[in-house]
Amino acid sequence: MIHVDIRGSGRELVFLHGAPQGPYDLEPLVAPFRVDHRVALVHLPGYGDTPPIESDYDMVAVARELADELAAAGITSPVLVGMSAGAYRCLELALEPGDMSPRGLFLIGPFAELEEPEREGFRGFGVAMEAGADLLDLAVARLLGRAWVEAHPDVASRVAAHILKSVDRRGVRAEFDAFADSADLLERASDLDIPTYLRVGEEDQATPVVHAERLAARLPDTTLEVVPGRGHLLHHEDLEATLEALRGFVTTRCRADHVRHKSCLPRLLK
Repeated sequence: MIHVDIRGSGRELVFLHGAPQGPYDLEPLVAPFRVDHRVALVHLPGYGDTPPIESDYDMVAVARELADELAAAGITSPVLVGMSAGAYRCLELALEPGDMSPRGLFLIGPFAELEEPEREGFRGFGVAMEAGADLLDLAVARLLGRAWVEAHPDVASRVAAHILKSVDRRGVRAEFDAFADSADLLERASDLDIPTYLRVGEEDQATPVVHAERLAARLPDTTLEVVPGRGHLLHHEDLEATLEALRGFVTTRCRADHVRHKSCLPRLLK
């Protein structure tokens, strides 16, 4: 069962972390919204309080289970907030016909598809993590912008180390292999007629700006913001501006009348 930490009351927000990235790494972004929103912080398999899937990791099955868990908690029209691999999962949930009708998507460092070298990178990273390789320097370089690392070297190392330690290594290879084989959602993105905000760092090495640009070109109602001089982890490198962008998006563009109907959409998860 996927654990979902739900707190607060009001309009619903669902936060989905990346890979590797524990759910509580998003806490600086999540905490301010618990004051006046009903916030669901998802613990995906192998992170936080959800056990890993050690083999046969099925992205479709995980998406279905998560949708069921949220529906059981009465979360039917949230704003979905996703970081990196969590952004991909937000797209999955939004495209899946069912009880959930998201009011909007706020995606940080998003991707909807992967090139073959990127798929191989997922496979290799999973193998290296499973083997216990020292990936700290690589994580710092890929996850954080150069100028920010130079200004905050100790913080950068702590952030990257915490993220690498967040995943249960028993399931890390299965998860990363699943992402390496993940479906291309880019073509289907044009079906999403809900407000979407894409925020990506100019120096993002993990999910380069081109991914957000391709996705923005497909989405009917989207804002793309490229943050100069910042990398992948905008909730660390650019927290206040990220909070401001998310708050403004939720309050001004994600009204109840933006909820879409999904009955006519092609089925994504079969």
